[in-house]
Amino acid sequence: QGWARVRRAFGPVLLASLAAGVAWFVARDVVGHPNPFFAPVSAWLALGFAADRRLRKVAELAIGVAVGVALADLLVQWIGSGAVQVAVVLAASALVARFLGRGDLLAMQAGVQAIVIVGLPAAESGGALGRWVDALVGGAVALAVATLLPQDPRSRVRSLAHEAVTEIAGVVHLLARGLESADPDDAAEALTRGRASQPVLDQWREEAGAARYNARVSPAFRRHTGELEKLEASAVLADRAMRNARVLARRCVQVVSDGHDTAHLAGLVAAVAAATDDLA
Repeated sequence: QGWARVRRAFGPVLLASLAAGVAWFVARDVVGHPNPFFAPVSAWLALGFAADRRLRKVAELAIGVAVGVALADLLVQWIGSGAVQVAVVLAASALVARFLGRGDLLAMQAGVQAIVIVGLPAAESGGALGRWVDALVGGAVALAVATLLPQDPRSRVRSLAHEAVTEIAGVVHLLARGLESADPDDAAEALTRGRASQPVLDQWREEAGAARYNARVSPAFRRHTGELEKLEASAVLADRAMRNARVLARRCVQVVSDGHDTAHLAGLVAAVAAATDDLA
């Protein structure tokens, strides 16, 4: 398993490492900073060692680093360094990041970089403004890599689509079983599972929109924009289907609990479940 993880991570790690080296070169030899510590840090953190190079994710991480560095530098110049200052700077950076975007990664990176800034003397890392510029350089290199060498934007969306439709099929199968056996617990379980699956449906819709945008700005994947638009539209339809399944589950719980004969409906619902399996 260890070697399998190494094989999967080799390409992304190599790419992120090269990007960090390019960021150092640009910040030192082009911009002229003698010790551009935050340039490779920003590039590495934004790209990471996973194959997931979605433009939105990379941008969130890059912005998080830049926000943390900039805000921490401003506050440190004003209030100095120390235990209390670490807490104040961390809280301020994280809250500003949350204001700028809802992504957890943005706030996390802003906070981490703020802590580093408070603990690292400016003289050792290029000065206050220099550190922020270095972070911008690293983020820009990471964004360039994510734009010019992106992963296939369809892969993640397809995976989420399969997972979501499989969940819909599972809910309908439970309904069919509950109707056939006249067991209200099966219908109740279908309702619970339907409610629990909402996050994957929401994620499918969000990821499809982000992937469609990434495809439009990427010359390599622009031809897939049409497919991604269909996947995005399908996410909306799947969400409606799940909502209808939950409504049906609520009605089934009541009908079965009241002792009505539902065996004749089980075959129809089972056919719908089988058709949904085929879609998945």
